[in-house]
Order: sequence, then structure tokens, then C-alpha cells
Amino acid sequence: MSAEKSRPAGGGSRNSPADTESTGIALSPEETARALDIARDLVKAGAPAFVAPPCPSNCDRKGHTPGTGFHLPSGWETSTPTLDVIDRWRPGWALAVVGGHAADILDVDPRNGGDASADEVRAAGQWPRSFGQQATPSGGTHDLISATGEGKGDFMPGLDLQSGRPDGTGRGFAFISPTVRPSKVDGVPRPYRWIVEPDTATLAEFRGADDSTAGIVARVHAKRTRKATAPAAPAGAAADAPDVIRRVEQLRNELAAAGDGANDLAARLAWNAGQYVGAGQVGAATATRIMLSALGGWTYQHPADEQKMRNTIRSQIEKGAAYPRAWEAPRVAEWQATADTTGQGGLVGQGEQAARKASIRERMRARLYDRDRIDSITPPTPLIDGVLDVATIAFLSGKFGTYKTFVSVAWACSVATGTPWEGREVVTPGPVLYVAAEGCSGLRARVRSWEVGNLDGKRIPADRLAVYDGRVKITDQEEREILGEFIQEIRPVLVVLDTLHKCAPGMEENSSKDMGMVLDAVADLRERYGVTVLLNHHTGHNGERSRGSSSLEDDADTSWVVRLADQEDRSASNQRTLVHRKAKDRELLEEVPLTLELVSETGSAYVRQGTVASPKFLPDGLVAGTLIKMLDDLEVPQSAGRPTCQKALAGKVKASTEVWAEAMRRRQARETGQGGSA
Repeated sequence: MSAEKSRPAGGGSRNSPADTESTGIALSPEETARALDIARDLVKAGAPAFVAPPCPSNCDRKGHTPGTGFHLPSGWETSTPTLDVIDRWRPGWALAVVGGHAADILDVDPRNGGDASADEVRAAGQWPRSFGQQATPSGGTHDLISATGEGKGDFMPGLDLQSGRPDGTGRGFAFISPTVRPSKVDGVPRPYRWIVEPDTATLAEFRGADDSTAGIVARVHAKRTRKATAPAAPAGAAADAPDVIRRVEQLRNELAAAGDGANDLAARLAWNAGQYVGAGQVGAATATRIMLSALGGWTYQHPADEQKMRNTIRSQIEKGAAYPRAWEAPRVAEWQATADTTGQGGLVGQGEQAARKASIRERMRARLYDRDRIDSITPPTPLIDGVLDVATIAFLSGKFGTYKTFVSVAWACSVATGTPWEGREVVTPGPVLYVAAEGCSGLRARVRSWEVGNLDGKRIPADRLAVYDGRVKITDQEEREILGEFIQEIRPVLVVLDTLHKCAPGMEENSSKDMGMVLDAVADLRERYGVTVLLNHHTGHNGERSRGSSSLEDDADTSWVVRLADQEDRSASNQRTLVHRKAKDRELLEEVPLTLELVSETGSAYVRQGTVASPKFLPDGLVAGTLIKMLDDLEVPQSAGRPTCQKALAGKVKASTEVWAEAMRRRQARETGQGGSA
């Protein structure tokens, strides 16, 4: 539910010292009450909490932690789980949970490279089991994970662990809903919101027996080891190697060209410069001076943004120094002498060069049109009428939780079977290759849900849909050639890369040069095999266009974006809309509202055109009627109270207090209604 819509009419209490009513961020009384109930559940599960009144940024009172905006209570590190703490909360105050007891908090800060770090951990299969997740005012996330017994601290760029040791030292904390804080992106006060409500029952089951945290614990230990053994940079000018100075200046120039708003880029580039500092090749003061000079020509949306960016650069250089990596200047002359222009792994003879040149000439001449031949140029052939064309490059972008994978699955299944997509004809049906670079564990249920909803449960023929479980580094020639072998075997008309970020590891999204290399690799697939390539991608913080360099959409043939009505709300009660941003040589289609249709037998759903008709949705698109059906299927007695019913469905589904109340009332009256997302 969006904060704007849920704000009580006629005024109401404010949630921060500022006049939050004027910004439309005040939580509704229902949302606030639910947030406090969740906090009580966390305390009951053994996680201490504390409240903190607001405090000016220039406050010098004892207990004030600069940057938080709140006066933290003395001795919060030794807090014990006490329910009456929650009752002391007041609008405008902060509410926080302490790590290292029943749970830790994994904090992802996208402004400092957290998204890339999180992607790296997930790609390595080391992302820990999450028992709840909330969105932060600055666009980050907090995941509730099993207690690790480690001290608090950052262990990768933008990735922090709020934890605590068994002896009580090294405690960290995280603010939780209904706390409201100014966003570090634009300065607008926004509330913390639970995206996935904490599952304290399952958290208790894994206490002391959760091995999913082993990966991040190993990374924490590795960070500490590197920090303890990192070589000190030589003092004086001797540390400033000329080649490395030029390299840091390159990083500076790349950041300067990006301009205000390139927070992730600034964190990454400063981190890289810090690595050279750690390797002893350049002094910290020199690297900091050079990187800060990139900000000279920037304009800022908020007066405090410049100082925040300066602090980011300084801190990331310091953090990068704990991961020393020496810079080696490219050996350009050697590369030129041994360049392999054939891709076959050897020097090129004159005869081979002449043959290759003739081949290129023939290919290029075939595309040279005189005036008479211009009339023979045919318009693009539709794949799905008005949606995708044959042998083109298309983007489908959206934030996490916008249903973009549901949409790409629907398009893939429609093309594979020739089934119209929302009334639009599949003009060129054919096999589909789906590269599930983020893993295909959830893809199975989504494909099956689409089959139930669109094929009356019949299965897609085996030779029409192939899924590759893992990423393909699209810029790596060998991996691309092997993917080409699969394409020649499957003969798809559509190849889906989900997501672009996973299939282009190490490439900087804000760099037009890097993204040009990625698109060249994608174009190579399209031209060699005549396939349409659909790239699933993320949007920037405003959710309006594909994240990163504008060259992505500029060079694409088609571009779609899934937008959220409320950018802070990932629940199914928030309307998603599919927006056609670009169509080369075609007219743009009207916006398509999206909703999920639950398929109870799969535990998943498929996406269809439609508006959200009721605010009483569960996070995954269910309504109260579906809760009733699930309880009936489990043969839970009709007379059972809410605690018994909630226990029966623990770990299967989460619902708001209001939805549970509606389900219990209707079940006891046997007014089961209809399940699904109607």
C-alpha cells in the first residue's frame, strides 16, 4: 500500500521532526500498528529492540550517533528483549533491533556498490537464508538472517553485517519500521517498510543449525585477514608510481563524466583506487586528492549531497586498501604484435588476411542498397505482434519485485507454443532458449503456472522450450561460441538473457564503452543465428528507464519497462504497469496494467493483463479466499482459531492482520468465496 494513499485524512500524527504530511510519507495507523506488532514478534523471538527520540544533526549530547538523526539510548549494546520498549515508541522516534542475539541483519546499500556485491555473493551460492526483508529509505534492503556470532562491520562494498559476538562485543543494530529517516539519495524522509514480514517461527527452527551463513562468515574472516596483513604504503613521493597515477586519473575522468547521481560508480572507482593504495603503488592522500577532483564540475540535487559523496570516496578508498591489488599497465606493443584478428589463436598470415577481407567485403556489399533496391527493404517481421520483432535486440527492465521475470516467462511460453499474449498474435512461433542466469529454482513453478492458466494444464513440448540454469558471460568469446552451439542445436527464434547484469560480470553499467562491448556481443548472436535476444535488466532508482548507460536503450530495437505505482511498495496491492518505451520502425503500444493470477497447485502464479482490484492482497498475490482454501486442504478444523490457522500455514504464506481477520470471519461463516487474485 502506498504511503500517499494510506495517509489518514484530516491530518494525523507526524512520523519525523519535519512536516512529513507535506511530503506524503506518513504511515497509516494500520501500517504503523502492524509494524509495531512485527517488532513485538521479534522481541518475543529473542531480538532486543530500543527506541530513540529525534536529535538534530549538530547535536553534541552524550549518546548521539552522528548521521543517525536520533539520540541513541545509553547502553543500547546491552539491551535485552523487553516488550515494554515497543510501547515507548512515539511518532517521529526511531525503532531499532540489535543484532547478534536471535538474528543478524544483512544490510545492502546500493549507493556504495551493495547491489554488485550482493549479486556476487548470490552468484557464488553464498547468500544466506533470509527470514524477512525490509526496504530502507535510501533504496537498500535489510535481510533478517541467522545469528552468525561475528562482530558488526562491512565485508564487501555496500554490504554490512549488523551482528555481535557471544561475549557481547561488536554489537550492531538496524532501524526497522515504522522508523522514518531522510533518504541518503534525495533527502526526502521515507519510512522503513517490510517487503517480506519476518518469519520468527522458522528463524527459531534454524537457530544454531543454519549453515547457509557459512559463505558470508568466510568473507568476513577473509576481510579481517586481509586488513591485518595488508602492506603499508611507502611514505613520501616514492609510493606514487607514474603509471598508477595515470590509472587513478583515468578513474577520476570516468567519474567526472558520469555526473551527480553516479553513487554506485563513485563507490566502485574509489574502491579500485584504494586497492592500489593498499598495494603500495600510490599514497592515500594522492589517490584521494585525484578522485575528489572529479566532483568539481558536478551539480547536486541536495546541498548535503556533495559532502556525502566526498565521504563516500574517502571511505571507499580506505576500504579498498584492505583488498590490495597491484596495477599492471597494459603491454600495448606486445599485444599489437600478437593480435589475433581471426579468433583462432594465432598470428594472421597475408593470405588469410586477404581471404578474411574478401569475406567482409562480400558481407558489407550485400547491405549496400541503391535507389532501386531501397524499395525492396521489408519492414521487421513480428515475433509477437507489436511486442517483439524477429532478429532484434529488446530490453525488459524493472526493479526487483515488478514481475519482469513473470512477463519474460509469459512471452517465452507464448512464442514457444504460438499462444497469443494478451490478445496479441504470435506471428513467428518457434523454440525458445531461456538463460536463467539468476538460477531456475523459481522458473519451474512459473512455467507450470503459465501452462495451467494458458494451456489448460497441458505441458509445453520438450523441444519448444529449453532452460539454461546459470549465467553465460556474453562478452567471453569462448562462452558465446558455446552458447552458439546450443542455439544451433535448439534452433530458437527467441533467446532470453535473465539478467543482463548476471551475463555481463565485471562490466560497468554506467560506462558506454563497457555496455557497447556487451551490446556488440549480443548483436553478434543476433546476426550469426537470426535470433531475437531479450535482455532482462534492472531500472535505476527512479524506476523509469534501464539502469546504467543510456547507450543500452539507444542501441536496442525495442525497450519495455515495468513500473510500480509506488516505487517503495513491492506488495501485490501496488499496481504494476508495462510501459513501451521504444519500438524501432513501429508505433508504441498503450500501457499494459499487470496483475498476478495465483495457481494454488504450483504455489506460484503467472502474470496477466489487469488492474489490482482489491487492497487485500497477500505479498505474492493471494487473497483471503485462498487462505481459506489452503486451510481446508490441510483439513484444519473449521472451529480453529487464528493462532492455530497461522501455525498450520507457517512458512507457506504471509498475510496482513486485516487479511487474516477477513479469512477467519468468512471461514467460520463458510463464505469461502473464490481463491486467486481476483
